[in-house]
Amino acid sequence: MAPPASRGAERCRRILEAIIARGASVDPAATAGRLIAEFGSLPRVLAATRRAQLRASGQDVPAIGAIAAFRNAMRHALRTDLQERPLLPNMTVVIDYLRSEMGYAGHEVFRVLFLDARHRLIRDEVMWTGTVDQCQVHIRTIVKRALELDASGLILVHNHPSGDVTPSLSDKELTRSIAAATRTVGVFVLDHVIIGSTGHASMVDLGLW
Repeated sequence: MAPPASRGAERCRRILEAIIARGASVDPAATAGRLIAEFGSLPRVLAATRRAQLRASGQDVPAIGAIAAFRNAMRHALRTDLQERPLLPNMTVVIDYLRSEMGYAGHEVFRVLFLDARHRLIRDEVMWTGTVDQCQVHIRTIVKRALELDASGLILVHNHPSGDVTPSLSDKELTRSIAAATRTVGVFVLDHVIIGSTGHASMVDLGLW
């Protein structure tokens, strides 16, 4: 019997083959195999840049087009679900969306979900991108944007490309600093979520906020 990792890769390959077959790829099975061999899993294939996908696929343009269409449909479905209900207290939909958007990014991304008084999403914005282990955040910019959008609450989000979602000391200090600044204008930080490839951490759930 094949080990779990091998079986998982095979399942990813089969799903990817089915997606690619919707396009006009000459050999969906071969292209799917090359992509999984390069990236390791379906989520990592979907998160890869178009250039990286084309290179790994042997320039199979129809296949990469089919993958892009699938990813766009998935993103639209998750985003629509996000916009149709209050985001708190049930964060399941939020986490699914965030993991899809940034769980496999190879660099740090800092985004903010701006919420109204009923905890409904006003805007989801990627504020900054950084390197593999850090991202420069400008607190005044967050305050200014919250006021522009007439937001009442914020959910701060960033990813750890390493996969370890444990909040660092600097993560905690940054959260306190942002919260102190936004509180002065009547906007409150409701949570800070850290996203990784295999999970997430909520500072509220951890009792850190």
